[in-house]
Amino acid sequence: MRDKWYGWCGRILYVDLNSMQVKTQELPRDLVRDYLGQSGSGARLLMDMTYPGMDPLSHQAPLIFGVGPLGGTPAPCSGRFSLTFKSPLTGIFADSNCGGHFGPEFKMAGFDHLVITGKAAHPVYLWIDNDQVRIKDARHLWGLDTWEADAGIRQELGERTAQVACIGPAGENMVLMSAVICNLGRAAARCGPGAVMGSKNLKAVAVRGDRGVDIFEPAAFTEAVQEVQASILGDPLYEQASSYGT
Repeated sequence: MRDKWYGWCGRILYVDLNSMQVKTQELPRDLVRDYLGQSGSGARLLMDMTYPGMDPLSHQAPLIFGVGPLGGTPAPCSGRFSLTFKSPLTGIFADSNCGGHFGPEFKMAGFDHLVITGKAAHPVYLWIDNDQVRIKDARHLWGLDTWEADAGIRQELGERTAQVACIGPAGENMVLMSAVICNLGRAAARCGPGAVMGSKNLKAVAVRGDRGVDIFEPAAFTEAVQEVQASILGDPLYEQASSYGT
């Protein structure tokens, strides 16, 4: 019997848009021991899947979604996900971080990373409903802006609370600084991840999850969360930052 995972789900979802194949693999324990959080493990996965001179917009270039061990828990400021990729803007390593509800929902679906390679023959979007993963036609969504695509996907799926990370016309046309948008205004924008999605004919990733996250010592964790929340709320910059951002 394998040791129980805490914080991490213990699974990586791989999607190859060339073959339209989906598979799940166990998250290597040494990966999350050696590299800190989703940005660290995502960087390692990217390094293992790329080579010098790889075109960031090529079929082989991976786009990696990642959520760390605090994602999906009540820990303050943990509702984040990272996109890790080779930047079409700079030609080097890129890690773009985003808030909103997509990251926790992805974690609740039971995955730590999503690794996407290949290019679909026509526009598609990915629908992750816990263990059910489907690649769906998105030709009718191509050309829509991110607000229209978000609403259209949730209506089509009949899932009002599904979380959608999508691109608009900028990403579709591989503008090198284009963003991936979720919750209408949350952006993974640094270094052009929208262009990488567009190069794969991937309009969006939609997700719904209802699993929990196992915590090793729930009482101690709750106490630590409360202490951090009190510290944040008591910070002199809290009111200004929470009202006007950074």
